[in-house]
Amino acid sequence: MTHTLKRQEITLRRSLNGHQEIWQIGAADRWDVDQEIGNIWWTFSDGVIASAPVQIVGTYNSLDSTFLWAWDHPSILEPLRKDAQAVLAFAKANDVEFLCDRMIECSEDTAWNLVALATLIADRQGAYRGPTGATATFMTFGEVKISKSE
Repeated sequence: MTHTLKRQEITLRRSLNGHQEIWQIGAADRWDVDQEIGNIWWTFSDGVIASAPVQIVGTYNSLDSTFLWAWDHPSILEPLRKDAQAVLAFAKANDVEFLCDRMIECSEDTAWNLVALATLIADRQGAYRGPTGATATFMTFGEVKISKSE
C-alpha cells in the first residue's frame, strides 16, 4: 500500500504543477469554500477568479499531527464528503484497515498522500490544502473555470 500511496503522490504533484503553470494556484491571495454550493474560489490580486466544484477530504491539525477524514467530520456537510467516503469504501473493499480509522496520526506529507489517493479514486482534477491557522483543510476539486472580475 505504501508503494501505491507514493505513486499517487507523484501523480498529484504533477497535477498541482500543471495547475501552477497554467493559472498559478499557489499565488492566489485568498481562497473560499461555500459548502452549501459545493464550490471553491481562488481570488488573485489582478481580479482573476478561479472556481471549481469541491469536495473536502479531511482536515490536518499540525498541533497534534492528526488527519480527520471528512466522512466523520462534524463540520463538513454531507454532500462534500463523497470523495472521503469513496476512500473509505475503497479501504473496506481492499482490507486497508488504517484508512478506515476516522482519525490518523501522521505527518502532513502523509496527509497529502491520503488526499492524492482520494483524488485518484474520485477522478478529480487536483487537490488543494487550504490553511486556516494550525489546521489545514484538504480538498479535491473538479474542472477549474477562470474569470476576471469587473
